[in-house]
Amino acid sequence: MFHAYPTGVFSCVIDSYDVFHACDFFCSYLREAIESRDGVVVLRPDSGDPVEVVTKLLDILYDTFPGDEEPEIEKTEGDSKPEIERFR
Repeated sequence: MFHAYPTGVFSCVIDSYDVFHACDFFCSYLREAIESRDGVVVLRPDSGDPVEVVTKLLDILYDTFPGDEEPEIEKTEGDSKPEIERFR
């Protein structure tokens, strides 16, 4: 699906018994494609304590996509919660 739609927003719900491994695998395997994508990639975990999960996922993302720039990462709550918080 990721390669079938190379532009625009690509959103993926991570519904796995090991959300951290799934995110690490997805980002590592598709790193070059994510970096060169003409659009945004959204990864949304579907379970776990939001504070713990988001904190660990941010660590994975910062390790996978290092650089001098501050990435813009948005965290959204699932389950019909419309709030969006920006992390910098």
